[in-house]
Amino acid sequence: MVSEKIKEKISIICFVGFLQFIVLTFIAFFFYPGGTVWDPTSPGYSFFYNFFSDLGMINSYSGAPNTIAAVIFFIAIMVFGVSTIILFIIFPFTFIEDLKLKIVSIIGSVFGVLCGIMSIGVAFTPGDILPNEHNIFAAYFYLFAFFAAVIYSLAFLLSKEYSNINALVWLIFGVTDFIYCSWILANMVVTGPEILFGQAGGQKLMIYLWVISYILTSYNMWKLSKR
Repeated sequence: MVSEKIKEKISIICFVGFLQFIVLTFIAFFFYPGGTVWDPTSPGYSFFYNFFSDLGMINSYSGAPNTIAAVIFFIAIMVFGVSTIILFIIFPFTFIEDLKLKIVSIIGSVFGVLCGIMSIGVAFTPGDILPNEHNIFAAYFYLFAFFAAVIYSLAFLLSKEYSNINALVWLIFGVTDFIYCSWILANMVVTGPEILFGQAGGQKLMIYLWVISYILTSYNMWKLSKR
């Protein structure tokens, strides 16, 4: 068993760890020198035409050094990954109603921990230096997140401790993850600014929804520990 005091402290750590991702990535936007995969001459960072991974490149698509944005993004995704691992390790201990529910949450946490590990892998493989490794980590990052979201949406739905709002938020995240990945696969051989708009813009919306769902869950875990 994990004491309520430990759950309370971990929930606060995770809450801050997920919130910082939103704050730091927005800060990193302002330090990105410019350029997209489609247009190296475009100025600054474009919310709808640059990917998150562009922030982590050693050099931007414009050819300029991307040191400041890369360091900020590295910190943001590293802390996110560690927070994700911690959250999913402790999470099954919050489902105390019955053994079946705990088993479901443990299965979901296996995928959640793997997701956190993959995000750390993304941090250590800049897209312009190690593109193949980066893409592999990113692909499994989305895949494991999808399974964790679907399984935990079921756990939240069955749980009497957590509100069904949690189940709805996680299910929406899982669906958007699936739609986004399907969009990427369907347009792998198609190029053009309109495709990039959907892929890069969709990625931001999906991942920020993902982070918000984790923030909400950390907050609810904190409330349960206080109770």
